[in-house]
Amino acid sequence: MRLKALGLAILSACSIAGANQLEVAQQQQQSPWIPKGYSLYFFGVSYHLREGVPEAPRKLDSNGRWVFNPGIGVGAEWLKSPFEKGWRPWVEIGWFQDCSDYALYHGYVGVKYRYLTQGGWSFGFSIGGGVNYGKDWDTGDYNWEAIPIVFISLGHTITLGNHKLLPEINITYVPENNNISGTAGTDLIFTFISVSF
Repeated sequence: MRLKALGLAILSACSIAGANQLEVAQQQQQSPWIPKGYSLYFFGVSYHLREGVPEAPRKLDSNGRWVFNPGIGVGAEWLKSPFEKGWRPWVEIGWFQDCSDYALYHGYVGVKYRYLTQGGWSFGFSIGGGVNYGKDWDTGDYNWEAIPIVFISLGHTITLGNHKLLPEINITYVPENNNISGTAGTDLIFTFISVSF
């Protein structure tokens, strides 16, 4: 009888411990502080709305209205995964080479709305703001600037093995800001590719 009671007590303790671990895991999974999705950003091509940069090393046309700006960034989103419809906060940090081939670093935060169709298409709208840190082309000094950001996204969900990915094309409007040379002189349209998972 004593052995049976001891066995039942051990079994009960294990069951309670397992239930507690499951509850803790569920709480961690549902925590709003844990991102529901992540993104990689691959930059990018800029279009200068009013005047180009003819001396740009990677210009794609003779007037430098179109310029290739290579770079990479990482981002995260909360409350909803990339494969769920609705609003969610997001953050992104990254680097790319500006039109004169100087490094430009940035960090943005905002909110994103993503609409998904049953066929796997994704349409997104993001609004936010942040800071850029770049080199002045004339003085060589590095300066900060605060800047708003708005972009739209179009993508389609794909499956690789057991993993779902959401590649998207993003189009961003960047208003003129003379604090750093990379955004001085004209408004910009900036395009880039992202992959969310």
